[in-house]
Amino acid sequence: MALVGLIPTIITALTLIVPLVGGHLVSNAPSKKRLIIVVNAVGRPAIMLMVPILLFIGDSSLVIVAFVLLISLFSASQSISGLAWQDLFAMTIAERARDRLLGTLQVVAGICSLVASFFVKALLDTDLLDKKLRFASIFLLAGFFLSLSIPAMLGVREQARASDDSQDRRLKSYLASLLACFADKTLRNLTFVTILGLVAASGSAFIYLFASNNLGMQANEISVLIVVQTVGAISSGLLWPRIARAFGNKYVIVIAELLTLVMAVLCLLSRQGSGAIWLMSLVVFLFGIRMGSWVGYTNYLLEFIDAKTRIQSLVFKNTLVFPFSFVSVLAGILVDNVGMVPLLVVQIFASTIAGLCAITLLLGKVKLA
Repeated sequence: MALVGLIPTIITALTLIVPLVGGHLVSNAPSKKRLIIVVNAVGRPAIMLMVPILLFIGDSSLVIVAFVLLISLFSASQSISGLAWQDLFAMTIAERARDRLLGTLQVVAGICSLVASFFVKALLDTDLLDKKLRFASIFLLAGFFLSLSIPAMLGVREQARASDDSQDRRLKSYLASLLACFADKTLRNLTFVTILGLVAASGSAFIYLFASNNLGMQANEISVLIVVQTVGAISSGLLWPRIARAFGNKYVIVIAELLTLVMAVLCLLSRQGSGAIWLMSLVVFLFGIRMGSWVGYTNYLLEFIDAKTRIQSLVFKNTLVFPFSFVSVLAGILVDNVGMVPLLVVQIFASTIAGLCAITLLLGKVKLA
């Protein structure tokens, strides 16, 4: 079972390494559409291989090894196709339409996730199938629905790019262009704000632990909070595009960072008396909305980076931000040693700095040297 513990580590490592190395392949691909189709055709249907593995292989160790290998293949393929998808998205969708489209995707994805979660729970709880058939059915359906993206991509009209024979396509040139991204002040500012935002939001992962341990909420109340968060995540697909169209994607980022501060303050206030369930409902609703703010971050990045260095800029930002995704581990250590309240105080302090930096750096008040 030790192999199971390796799965998050492997996925995390692939999320960093594959785009960093594979970005050269994506950047030089003459057709991003074709690349996405080929990569997804390899990685997504592979999930369905777990069906015969579960049904016909009795050795649990082999099943675990096969699962790790297939998940690794899937994660690596998604890292490549995701990078190519962002480039293709920027090429084919007009700037004014990006917010609305990504918002629609957010709403649809939220609804589909909600429906899927109920379906999976029902499938796992049923007595009509034995344990192996239950999990085999889940993998079969997951692979099938993931594979639907392949024929869907066939209808995408990719704009033809003029061939640039003068462009240096060597790996050495690609790595040099990655380092050159440091010269882009706007990209540096956005990356810095994103990192601060990750640090500030690290305590948000423990909201339900706070509700249970500090506020004494029961399982049924926690279930209500989870539903409220899902509603918030779906609502974010409607909210953020409207803000972006009215004020710009910069303000989406600024508001998202300030929401982290509001959430931490509300958590502390919920300890002061009655009505904790209502305050925590507001917290998790805002948490769901905050999670959907990636729309603004993505669109703002696509607004200012040059098409010729788009892949490099995406890889540059993701590579620098990646290590800070582990800040929640440090937050967990803090919770174990001193409890949730000190973490909330730290979150208020960090989110205040993140919000102020977002205002000053992104709204043009000051710039990093």
